Amino acid sequence: MSILEELEFNSTTTYEDWQKLVELALRDASSSKKLLRDNYENFHYKPLYHESKRDEHSHLHGYPGAYPYIRGAKASGNTVDGWKIAQTYNQSEPKKVNEQIRADIEGGVDCFNFYINSPATSGISITNEKSLDELFADTDITKYEIGLHSKENILLNTCFFSNYFRTKKIPLNSLKINFNADPLQVLARTGSLPFSLDRTFSHLAEVNLVCEKYLPQAKAFGVSSSCYHNAGANASQELAFTLATFVEYLVALQKAGLPAHVSVKRAICYFSLDSQIFMNIAKIRAFRFLIARVLEEFGAEAGKVQPAIYVRSSLRMMTLYDPWINILRSTMSTWSAAQADVQYIEAVPFDRIHREAYSEKGHMYSDLALRLSRNTQHILAQESLLSKVSDPMGGSWLVEDLTQTLAKQAWTLFQEIERMGGMAQALKQNWVHKQIEEIKQKRLTKIRTRQQMITGVNDYTNAEERISENWGPLKEGKIDNFDKNVNTELSKILVQRSRDYVPFDFKSETFSDVMLKMFEQKLSLAQASQLLHSEAQTEKINKIVSFRDSSEFEALRLEVESNKALAQTKVFLKVLGDYSTQSLRINFCQNVFEILGFAVSDSGPEKTEIQGQDIIVLCGDKKQIQEFVGNYSLKTKNPPIYFVTGKWSETELKEIEQKIKVQDLYMGKNIYEMLFDLVEKLKRNYE
Repeated sequence: MSILEELEFNSTTTYEDWQKLVELALRDASSSKKLLRDNYENFHYKPLYHESKRDEHSHLHGYPGAYPYIRGAKASGNTVDGWKIAQTYNQSEPKKVNEQIRADIEGGVDCFNFYINSPATSGISITNEKSLDELFADTDITKYEIGLHSKENILLNTCFFSNYFRTKKIPLNSLKINFNADPLQVLARTGSLPFSLDRTFSHLAEVNLVCEKYLPQAKAFGVSSSCYHNAGANASQELAFTLATFVEYLVALQKAGLPAHVSVKRAICYFSLDSQIFMNIAKIRAFRFLIARVLEEFGAEAGKVQPAIYVRSSLRMMTLYDPWINILRSTMSTWSAAQADVQYIEAVPFDRIHREAYSEKGHMYSDLALRLSRNTQHILAQESLLSKVSDPMGGSWLVEDLTQTLAKQAWTLFQEIERMGGMAQALKQNWVHKQIEEIKQKRLTKIRTRQQMITGVNDYTNAEERISENWGPLKEGKIDNFDKNVNTELSKILVQRSRDYVPFDFKSETFSDVMLKMFEQKLSLAQASQLLHSEAQTEKINKIVSFRDSSEFEALRLEVESNKALAQTKVFLKVLGDYSTQSLRINFCQNVFEILGFAVSDSGPEKTEIQGQDIIVLCGDKKQIQEFVGNYSLKTKNPPIYFVTGKWSETELKEIEQKIKVQDLYMGKNIYEMLFDLVEKLKRNYE
């Protein structure tokens, strides 16, 4: 009788029964603990999620569309309308972006997002009415959703676009536009705001007032966690920062006389998802639960409303080398977003990192990348039928447990932020930075030691790939210069009104009223921006710095690739003992040195002798290596760099180093530091 047959699993089988069986099978009382999987939260993935824990999750008895909305904001989920397929454009020329928009419309995209250019940032060059004519040419924008991301003056762009739509006689009642005012995200990402926080929050309120007055279907403000995600934050931190930001905005809007249940309908929340499918799903579900709890504190009516959720693929997980793997990464994030029941999904094109690195101004995706990002979602919706099931993960003990645990941890962090005075204060005091840095260092440690594998970068690298051969600099048209000639009378009115501005004073003519009049009189966006920024009292903090998981290893690889001598480095694996028994060591060593693009060969079953190589790795166990070093003369006129497999003590290494100087190479070693030192040594040798 097998061990599995000794215990009959039925409805009375407990978690403890299973645990005893595992310990019996593995002959180790600590086996169940060894099966725990690590992550970047303060808990582990368990080897088994059991029915006995079900009662801890009271929300399991709820339904999609019912409070606290863990199982979805609507009872139907995405089964009726599906999610909106979204795309973001960050290329400079409106005409070229228009070409992409029209191609994407044919491909089934529903929502178009634009970063608006300003004097200090990249994005689409929008300076005047003509620019918008070029951007929206031959497009009925009332049929689609438009998202605007203003990197600096949120109110200025809102008024400019609102005036344009009114001037063009576009039916404002049917226009769906997201202004995405998110000043704290801009402050965190760039380290500055063009105005003080009080004034900025007052502008945020005016954006909502403009929407209330002219654009009934518009979304006025956004709350994004992408900046924190791309800097290395874990899921609990993202949730806490998003909640704290949302609360700060709602308080500011209430101060302006806008009740929470009205403001929430004009909100859209942005999340980046990586390739960790179950954690992604739990993060979105936990957010719905937490935001419902927060909104309930703002009143019963607010507690019944949920903000829209927009999900995009994580930029942190995207790689420069072997970019085709990005298609798989983006598919996993998209799949988890669909399972989590969100309203918008953006699959980032697989070549985005290349386009950003090799474009002179902004970037323009390839047609293939755009097509794949669209079709990934079409396949998931129409062939995998993910849009036909409401809350497909409901009742999964794994997902329910992750949801509950994430929510608890995020709520604890959120309360700590509130005690500090809110998200703005947490940013000013560098508290957010320190929280993220702690998790970032954990990520880097795991990546450097290859405990976290990045396919194509620190594992299964294509050593023959050359970025310089496959990607060249892309030339784009110049970004239009901002207008230099400013109407004197208009400028005096606008600047004076800016100087006299009193935050949250909306009794008389508001600042947005003045700006709308200015735009009606053909003041350009560029002119208004120049005038207002010259009078601004800025808000500054230490910015949150983004990074990609693969960036350190890629920087080393690019350095090797750009140096002809380094790029020709050859590595030889001298396999000791029976070749067939050394496959794990051979694969490990090959993966390590191909990270730098080095050519790796081995002695093979025929026991090829060591020849003139730059790097030699002795592949075997300690006894085999010690015997080999003792019996062979390895000193040459130009000695190569030697490595030995396995983890060696200092004493053991000193014994070998009586004949040759070596480094040990083993799983768990800080491979990044080892390769960094190796590159520096090779550079000195080749000088």
